[in-house]
Amino acid sequence: MKTILYNADTNERISGVFKNGYLVDDQPQPVDPPIFELEYKPTPMPTHDAETEAVSAIWIPDTILKTYTQVWTVRALTDEERTAEINAQATQKEQELNPVEIKQALRLTIADLPETEQVKYVSTYPAWKVPLAVQVGEKYQYNGVLYKVVQSHTTQLDWPPDLVPALWIQVNAPDVIPVWVQPTGAHDAYQTGDKVHYPTITDPVYKSKIDYNVWSPAVYPQGWELVP
Repeated sequence: MKTILYNADTNERISGVFKNGYLVDDQPQPVDPPIFELEYKPTPMPTHDAETEAVSAIWIPDTILKTYTQVWTVRALTDEERTAEINAQATQKEQELNPVEIKQALRLTIADLPETEQVKYVSTYPAWKVPLAVQVGEKYQYNGVLYKVVQSHTTQLDWPPDLVPALWIQVNAPDVIPVWVQPTGAHDAYQTGDKVHYPTITDPVYKSKIDYNVWSPAVYPQGWELVP
């Protein structure tokens, strides 16, 4: 039997709930007035309409029956209380921020920016995941880099954006010079003025002298100009 200790002089519960009664070394312990050991008797909350009714509970000690009983009261909310509750909920809703909605709104805002500016907001784009049906022109972030779909497909583990140029192209900021990657077609061929590091990020920078340039500086040096 669950019990609590109660002080009749101060009208206060003075202990937590004893799951098996008030024991010391597994032995029941006597108590003397004004301290009483009362049976702990919680009761279920009554059903009620939270929008129109208030529910509250008090604990009734009975030192004769040795019980400590929970008693619930349900009453109708006043118009003032309902108004205050509605306004409090409205304020809470106004203060809530949905990260998904915010990102969607931001993407709509930056959709008209040049792609070289969109890369500044890479975190607002959805992340690449598997499996995911992607369409031409959509943009996704992968390892902190923004990529654009150039061929509709369903993503899979061995087709990450950085390894499959036939499916994705990297969107670069204007001040970022990428490493040369073998183009797979007109969609990702280098255009006049495009700059690349070749063959690695620590090697020299080359600028394309022609449009639709699909050759590396080593294969077709006439199509590239070394940038001092």
